[in-house]
Amino acid sequence: MQAAERTYPVDVPGVGHFVFRKRLIRDQIRIQAEAVRITGGPTDDPDLKDISLAMATLIVLIKEAPAGWNVEYLDPLDRDVSAELWKVFGALRVAEDRFRGGA
Repeated sequence: MQAAERTYPVDVPGVGHFVFRKRLIRDQIRIQAEAVRITGGPTDDPDLKDISLAMATLIVLIKEAPAGWNVEYLDPLDRDVSAELWKVFGALRVAEDRFRGGA
């Protein structure tokens, strides 16, 4: 499988154009490890777990993002920016389902 076949574009309205890599088992392991790194260790808090997994997923799977957009530097106190993270993550999940033939 070539690298180009492992990526797909996603346009997120109001945010911009992204290119994501196709998620493989190795990526999923990296996502889980990154989420633990973000939180400083395992967590049982469902909200913290959700946002750290969303953030880790984007960190691992984004190949290209709009100029200046970096999930690690989003302002958590800016409601619009926090909503942006979930908007991009949601668009990724829809695209993953479509990419795999689920939608």
